[in-house]
Amino acid sequence: VDIFSYMLLHGDLRFQLPIAERYVSLSLGGTVANVTAVVTQNRGFNPTYLQTGTMLFGPTLSFDVPLLGASVRGDLKMLLGSSTIFLATYGLAYTL
Repeated sequence: VDIFSYMLLHGDLRFQLPIAERYVSLSLGGTVANVTAVVTQNRGFNPTYLQTGTMLFGPTLSFDVPLLGASVRGDLKMLLGSSTIFLATYGLAYTL
């Protein structure tokens, strides 16, 4: 689930590239997303408005940088459909 101006439920399929896995892990993939809810209403300009139930799809680039017991992870997604959304997220992942 991604929540920003919209709430997106999505499924991802990733293929890990064997490039410098010791220092960084890169993955290419694809995403299919559904606009489940509209979270905010933007005022003062004419935004592109997506209806609830809209399906979007597109490519994904992910990276993982391993640290001591954790990793920094980032995703770049370009979602296409009735509109275009570029979504960039990052965070810290820790595995028990």
